[in-house]
Amino acid sequence: MISFPGNPWPAGHELADLQWTARLEPATGLWFDLHLESAPYDADPAAIDGEDDWNAPIVWTNYHRCILSSTYWDNPGFLAATLQQPLANLDFTVDVVEQEEDEDQAFGIYLLGHDSVSDHRITFTPNPGGTTFRLDWRGRIALRYSDSLATYDHEFIATATDVSLTHITVPTDMDDDSARTMLAALIHPLPATTLHRATPRQR
Repeated sequence: MISFPGNPWPAGHELADLQWTARLEPATGLWFDLHLESAPYDADPAAIDGEDDWNAPIVWTNYHRCILSSTYWDNPGFLAATLQQPLANLDFTVDVVEQEEDEDQAFGIYLLGHDSVSDHRITFTPNPGGTTFRLDWRGRIALRYSDSLATYDHEFIATATDVSLTHITVPTDMDDDSARTMLAALIHPLPATTLHRATPRQR
């Protein structure tokens, strides 16, 4: 579920897709990526007007759904662990300071157009059994599509109860044993997840 306080749907919107992946970049460490898509917005025919774009259903339905992602537009995601600071918990604060360029921010967002998102609080809480997690993710939104100088006046709150790390991307020139040895130094216990081969994005 994802909600945008003050928009026309106080109960929020169901999630159509949610993916949590990681990538190993030997020069820097372990990076986390998230990709979220909401279900299409359902308009209330009796409420087609609002005081501004944020609370007008007709504006929201013009853009159909929300995409919030570090992979869809090749945003960097966020550094979760380094050899100097291995992963100690799954509670992250990301992009507290606004980046100068949207592509430098951890995530991009398509909401009421291609807007801007920052100031993330991301927490993964292990579910009983330890193989899946609850995700609590919130951040702030600036409606930059219509105003390039817009400030972060709005908020999103996303939750999911059954999330798993689907794969870790490792460099094509790194063998599995070397990758798992480095990952073991970054994250413990090492999750039993698939290793993908790709040239990582250097950050």
